[in-house]
Amino acid sequence: MVETMEEMPMTEYERRRLENIKRNGDMLSSLNINSILSNLTDSSLKRPRGRPAGPREWQKRIYERSRSSLRTQGIPASHPSGLSYDKPCDLTTPLSNKEPITMRNVYKDDEESHYSFVKRLRALEMNPVTNVGRVAVQEPVKPESFKLESENVARIVPEGLTVIRFLPTSGTTVVVAGTRFGSLGVWAATSRDANDIGKTVHLYRPHSSTIYGIYVHPFSPTKIYSCCGDGLLRVTDIGTEKFDLLYSTSSGSAIYSLSQPPDDVNSIYIGERLGLKLYDRRAGKIVNSWLLHKGRINSIDFNPSNTNVLATTSTDGLACLWDLRKINNRQSKCKPFLTFTREKSIHSAYFSPSGSCLAITSSDHMIAVLGGADFDDNHIIYRGHSRNIPLCSRAIWGWDDTYLYMGCKKRRVEVLSVPQRKTTATLESSLVSSLPFQFDAHPCKVGMLVGASSGGMAFLWTSRDC
Repeated sequence: MVETMEEMPMTEYERRRLENIKRNGDMLSSLNINSILSNLTDSSLKRPRGRPAGPREWQKRIYERSRSSLRTQGIPASHPSGLSYDKPCDLTTPLSNKEPITMRNVYKDDEESHYSFVKRLRALEMNPVTNVGRVAVQEPVKPESFKLESENVARIVPEGLTVIRFLPTSGTTVVVAGTRFGSLGVWAATSRDANDIGKTVHLYRPHSSTIYGIYVHPFSPTKIYSCCGDGLLRVTDIGTEKFDLLYSTSSGSAIYSLSQPPDDVNSIYIGERLGLKLYDRRAGKIVNSWLLHKGRINSIDFNPSNTNVLATTSTDGLACLWDLRKINNRQSKCKPFLTFTREKSIHSAYFSPSGSCLAITSSDHMIAVLGGADFDDNHIIYRGHSRNIPLCSRAIWGWDDTYLYMGCKKRRVEVLSVPQRKTTATLESSLVSSLPFQFDAHPCKVGMLVGASSGGMAFLWTSRDC
């Protein structure tokens, strides 16, 4: 007869196991653990106040949110200027970073709009500017004479604007802007000299990284040079309708700034992390390089009255003046003839239209002006606060040595008087919907100032007196 489980003798192992179970149970009872666990379980099963009673229905409402994209809702995301509000990465990606890029292949809009824009640029190429530098003015432009009209407000790029420039043309007003996505926006704004031109925005993507610098030489107003974080220097060629590749850094390091001497259309100075380089378009290569700073070069500017004098700024906290005739590329490190030092990065150093003053802007919200025969007379005319000044805002000159213009977080433009060493006026308008932080003064039209926000909005002020 088979023995049942009750009749089988208990082994020593089973006896100790039962004793341990009984001892652990008594310990939990003494600590009241079971009661605490029961309360926690009951509270987790309770329905949250104000939420639907269905099982897990409130969780679905949280995690199944509707998307805000207009495209997913069946609504075309368009703008009167012709720009799409989709992400800039939706633009056609450059076919190759090391080859010329056809303008049409990286254009956002239709083919007819592209050819219309190219035709307009070719017309500008037939009427080059004959003077170099900003136009001379008899009297300073009064800040109270500026006005902003609704037709002079446009979105040039969808978002991520980093730099903005005027084309140096006396006819049609053309504004060019770069973005952190490698896009290049061009705005043909209304000109006071030609009616019924209207305004049109065109968007290209010649780069695959942040565009840090744009430069257009007065003698060649349709050649738009651009440098970016992918280490490429490109130029538009309206004749072949391409973005030609001029130079590529060997290490792939970014190019942060570029400039040209006012009297030399073939020399291009570019600023990298390791120094300054000179690219010669006739030779088609880098012909000189100098180690000028310990950090990246943020800005390059030539003195309009003496093109041998060059101003550079860097993240190492230095603004330096150099004499190109005295720097030697064989030296391990060149020495400037004047240095201005700050504890933090210096954004920019720009010469005044006459070349007798230098305005310096740093990341500690300071603006200094250097003057005198050897620029040894310096004074700080503005010391703002982080709550008022955009971090990347740069002070620019107008059309004389009297006023500087810079952005303000209160969505207005600060006008700084150099002689009085303080803010004397502001440019304000209800049409300014976002904070302007990048500016440029038109070199051929006195009293025309453009400001742009990081969101891509451009605001074009004009003077009533001009």
